[in-house]
This record gives sequence, structure tokens and C-alpha cells, in this order.
Amino acid sequence: MSLSANQRPHKRLHEYFAMVGLPGKLSFSPDQSRKQLLKPLEARYMMALLDRYPRKDHDDLPFPTGVPLFCLPCGLNLSTEMRMPTFSTFVHTGGEGQQLYGHCLTIYEPLTQGQRAQLEKLLQTAHEATSKPSKKSTAASGQEDNPQAASGQDQGPSASASASAS
Repeated sequence: MSLSANQRPHKRLHEYFAMVGLPGKLSFSPDQSRKQLLKPLEARYMMALLDRYPRKDHDDLPFPTGVPLFCLPCGLNLSTEMRMPTFSTFVHTGGEGQQLYGHCLTIYEPLTQGQRAQLEKLLQTAHEATSKPSKKSTAASGQEDNPQAASGQDQGPSASASASAS
């Protein structure tokens, strides 16, 4: 009796382990309104694949693209309150129908001093950009920008994901 491809035992318990979070340079996600950029707790920030193991793709199953989006589908947001870790799962289906099951643990960590400084500069730049008159409107609507409050105890999510094939 031979086993089908879906019934064969796998060589590895987990195919990959990945860490997703804020990249070295803090920046806004590009798909937001100007109003969101002035409110740091409503804005979404770019996320990046920070590390992965193994660093080289397996010959039989390449590392899936879009892992940061699978781990944090609503984007990366900041919060002033400490949050409990969350757990989620996802299934990535490759072009040839192979399925990779992902498990994601999202933990919230305080911003570093460097990230806080970057956030203040980013908010200042966003405030200046929205304060300049545009062809459609003469000035930004009186949205309040308070980078000191934004840089207080903000927590940014950091996600760890592991994936196993099926």
C-alpha cells in the first residue's frame, strides 16, 4: 500500500519560523488618509519580516511571500495600553496547491527610544505635509498633533509565526 502525497509523514515538524514587526526605519503604510497620519494611534505602520529560520528556502517548499500580511492582516498599529498576546492561524496555498499552515503569536512591546524619536519626526513631517495648502483644499482641518503624547508608552505589535506544511 502506498501513501498519497497528503498522507506521507513530513521530514520536519515546522517548515519555517518567522518574526514580523517594525522595520529599522519607522514609516506609515501608504494606503491611508491624511487625517489618519495626524493621529498616531489610528495610523497603520509599515511592517517587515525581521528574521526567519531557516534563512535559506527548503528545496521542496519555498518560503511563502506575504508572511507579514498574514501575521498582521489589519496592519501594524500603536497603542498606549499594554495588551495581552494574541494567537491566530492562517493557511497559505502555493501556486501548485501545496498548503502551508501558519500559527501566529502577536506580542506587544514598548517602542524603543530610537523608535519614539523616529515617530516624533514622522508625525512632524506628516503635520507639515498636511498643513501646506493643496489645490483642492486650502489647509488641513484642525487635527491636533501631539507627538509627546504619541511617544509616551506606545506599544507596537511584534508577531512571531511558525509554519508547518500539510
